[in-house]
Amino acid sequence: NLAGAYAALRQTAMATEVPTASEASRSGRRGPSGQQLRGPEQQTKPIEVPVPESSNPLRTPAIEAENVRRVYDLIADHWNHTRYKAWPRVDAFIRSRPPGSLVADLGCGNGKNIPAIVESKGFPVASDASLPLARIAAETHGASTLVVDCLCAPFRSGIFDAVLSIAVLHHLST
Repeated sequence: NLAGAYAALRQTAMATEVPTASEASRSGRRGPSGQQLRGPEQQTKPIEVPVPESSNPLRTPAIEAENVRRVYDLIADHWNHTRYKAWPRVDAFIRSRPPGSLVADLGCGNGKNIPAIVESKGFPVASDASLPLARIAAETHGASTLVVDCLCAPFRSGIFDAVLSIAVLHHLST
């Protein structure tokens, strides 16, 4: 299982001794950029990748449902109190859109980007895979939200003037 594999990997990493700078310089190993490599040489091992349980691309893989959605559903209230405003560059991007822009926020979380969209006279279409987070976004910002998987969102191609998907992609198993 994934948790067991992670624990074993972590224990192996903790047990590995990291060479000093002088030991690393004696190894003579260099990276693609020519920079001297430090640390132990990495060993790769094949891992078993589970066979997809469905050939339907519109079905969220179980690994995401169990290890991402379930976690965010459980921590939504706490997470909401730690994320309270758009990141500065995201805010600047949103505000650079012309008035009337239709802006999708796929993986909106608690909706922290919605105020910038509304203040710049845009129209937010916010969605998240977590029902509790989508509900928080709707209640906090008075916006309509959808609960959808961002990989199979029910939107036609090309209808948005901008699409945000901030800190989402690393949660996807595909």
